[in-house]
Amino acid sequence: MAWQSVAILFILYFIWLLYFDGFKFKQSTSRGLEELWLYLHFPLHFTLIMLLEVYVNALEALNRLYAAFNEVWDEYGDKGSFPDHPTLEKLLRVLDTSWQEEKLALLEAIEKDEADPSDQAINVASQIWRWYADMVHKVVQLYNDEEDKKAEYKYEIFTKS
Repeated sequence: MAWQSVAILFILYFIWLLYFDGFKFKQSTSRGLEELWLYLHFPLHFTLIMLLEVYVNALEALNRLYAAFNEVWDEYGDKGSFPDHPTLEKLLRVLDTSWQEEKLALLEAIEKDEADPSDQAINVASQIWRWYADMVHKVVQLYNDEEDKKAEYKYEIFTKS
């Protein structure tokens, strides 16, 4: 992971160098100002790399959650019950919940679903997708410092529909 960051730093530096200087050799009139400018821009580039790492980690977490969700969905479709899933258990630990608790809540929601009982597959799918959307929402909330009241209101409306 550290070597990837170093490689990204070098790539960004050389792209920047090509764009602004074009590898031109020039004589500077003030070496001190150039060094000051260089040192003041290092935090900017370092911050950009850290933001990219956070973005990559968040996407990786969502991809793992989606893969585990698909495995659970396939198992439920094949056997009619939710399996124990160690990967999902680890992923949900970050959200202060467990797959066992979520499994019970999902089964309860499916049983209490007030939709048309003649089409059980749609009821189960809607409850599972609602659960997945809620988990993605919780992952996104991990990266937010302040709560967005308007967005939370819209999310509540979405989950009740």
